[in-house]
Amino acid sequence: MKDVQDLLAAALVGTSRSTPPVHAGTLLSEPLNAIQGDPEGVLLSRAALAGAVECAGRRAAPLQHDVPTPAPVDTLPEAPARVARHLPIVVNTPVVNEWLQLCAQTGWRIPHSALPGLLDLARFDTTLRVNLRPVLGERSMWLASLNPDWRFNATTFSEDAWLTATEAQKEGLFRDLREKTPDAARDLLTQHFKTEKAGARKRLLSVLQDTWTDEDATLEPLLEDALTDRSREVQELARVLLQSLPGSAYNARMTERVAGMLQQEKVGLLGKLLGKQKVSLHLPETLDADAGRDGLTAIDPHKRVALDRFRELIQNTHPQALADALHLTPEQLSGLIQALGAADQLRWATLATRHVPTANVLQPCYPDDLALLQISAPETIAGRIGTHLQGQPDASHLLTLLSVLPGAWPVDLSEQVLNVIHGQVSRANQHQNDYRWEAVMQNAAHHAHPHASTAPLPPQEDSDDYHATYLRLRYAAMLRLLEQRRLMHDDFQEARIHTDLKGETP
Repeated sequence: MKDVQDLLAAALVGTSRSTPPVHAGTLLSEPLNAIQGDPEGVLLSRAALAGAVECAGRRAAPLQHDVPTPAPVDTLPEAPARVARHLPIVVNTPVVNEWLQLCAQTGWRIPHSALPGLLDLARFDTTLRVNLRPVLGERSMWLASLNPDWRFNATTFSEDAWLTATEAQKEGLFRDLREKTPDAARDLLTQHFKTEKAGARKRLLSVLQDTWTDEDATLEPLLEDALTDRSREVQELARVLLQSLPGSAYNARMTERVAGMLQQEKVGLLGKLLGKQKVSLHLPETLDADAGRDGLTAIDPHKRVALDRFRELIQNTHPQALADALHLTPEQLSGLIQALGAADQLRWATLATRHVPTANVLQPCYPDDLALLQISAPETIAGRIGTHLQGQPDASHLLTLLSVLPGAWPVDLSEQVLNVIHGQVSRANQHQNDYRWEAVMQNAAHHAHPHASTAPLPPQEDSDDYHATYLRLRYAAMLRLLEQRRLMHDDFQEARIHTDLKGETP
């Protein structure tokens, strides 16, 4: 310490007005005095030596926290180098989600070296979190739990973790448990739901709504109890979930109310001969005992409008439950409800329950309704896109239709879209140019099937045409990304085959 202070004093005076000090009485005196040369060099060299010795000899500061438990051993094998080589290329692009999904499908985990970067990205990207969670591995989860910014992924469930978790952490724990062991998640919900706070109950039912499956029908008693929950938001979520169960007691009560409102009217001779039926609406005098818990509004004695109550019932009942109770096909049910003036409410019920048969029936009535098209059968959506591609497709409308197509595009549809794009780029010039096709190309680059055939970059007749040049550049970029995705898929396939041949458990 004395050597450093002597050197600091000399430095403050300046080498032009003093000479480097002569050290004495310390362990470093001899090596420091041995350094010779110009004054500035001697002062700096001695300071470097004395400073290094002082830092090296300092005792480590005592720990302020308990030593963390050792990281557990990973049970998932690390993604092979053949597929991991793509990760640095795609990590900051939308293709990273595709890489993570392929990794999860093959049963591998991400390399540890890529973990910090991906967890940092997932802080602001909830979609990435969903795809990242299945490929983290135990050691990555352990590391994420040590960083407050990464704890959204620290979702290893345990009873202790549940009891000490915040509402947001419980949502993450429950979502993770739903993915890994749905039966255990249902048991957890049954055991803890009533004792949770309203905010947590709302979050848990929201997760249930996002991840609903037919097996969740066993939770109907819990949801029935939640119809009288202290929180109105929890009540509403419970009703929505019960509505999605065609065979639930809730839907039975609602369909009974609908049937009670329908009154068969007499028809004339011609109507009888043609087999026509006439149905009118009859409003009951009072509400039944369960109407309040089922969320129905009270009947206003001064404003008794049967149609309002009928629409309320249709909007909150599963279409399949209605069809079954009234012994009608989806087509007949749709025709009856449209004739009575509640078509929009049937549409809302179809969207809420994602009932595909009714969505298909309603398509002609709502040809431009993308929400309805989105829950239609994928073949229906692909057929609409294929029809639009005939003739002269509009780029904006094509983009809209493609946006509702779930998952990766089929090979044949991908090739149709790519051929149309190629035609547009080939014809582009200063007189015939549509920049909206650039957005179609970006969409195709990320969603077209990676093994779909593509046409090469078309030649350009007028090299000075800026518009044509620009679209060709975008087309070339699309081809490069499609090629990159194809290589990525091929490497996953080859690496998987190699792993299977070696007998390794993926």
